[in-house]
Amino acid sequence: MRVRDRLIDNQGQSYFNFDDDARATVPTAARPIHSDAGNVDALFDAALALEDAGQLVEAVQAYQRAIECSPSDSLLHFNLGNVLCELERVAESAASYECAVEHDPRLAEAWNNLGNVYAGLGRPDDSLSALRNAIRLVPTYADAHYNLAEVMEQVGRLSESAHHHAVYRRYSTADRLLAGREYVLRVIHEAIEPRDPT
Repeated sequence: MRVRDRLIDNQGQSYFNFDDDARATVPTAARPIHSDAGNVDALFDAALALEDAGQLVEAVQAYQRAIECSPSDSLLHFNLGNVLCELERVAESAASYECAVEHDPRLAEAWNNLGNVYAGLGRPDDSLSALRNAIRLVPTYADAHYNLAEVMEQVGRLSESAHHHAVYRRYSTADRLLAGREYVLRVIHEAIEPRDPT
């Protein structure tokens, strides 16, 4: 989840496009960050390239510079949180995810990741709240259901945990692929069928 353009699937879940065409514009080798510090897109691309090159500390610096240029960009905060998490800088990661949801409270992925980080920080109540926000935004968000089930199990709420594990299995990837196929068929059918103008 590191690209700038999000796509929305048929169930309302946003996702990120990582196919080869989407990455064609991202250089495979790290490029210097000093190129046009005011250009958020250049800094974003540099951060992605640094991540790809395994230079995570430098990627953090690039994201931080981009955030200085565009402090309300929720995806910059989100991506910074992801890199900080990889670096096991969990408290800083939580702060980045908090900024992401502050600037875009509809970013279900950030709520989900924030819930996971809160759980790792020993904050189960905050974790449950964040994960519920992710599910409220995208009721079919399988991973958020799984994470919520795990936290509920940790706090001894076993029946609720079992419920969310069941929901996770219902919305897991295989089921979502089937739902996606059904959606495509419906769209094709609607395109073929004449529409009622009223």
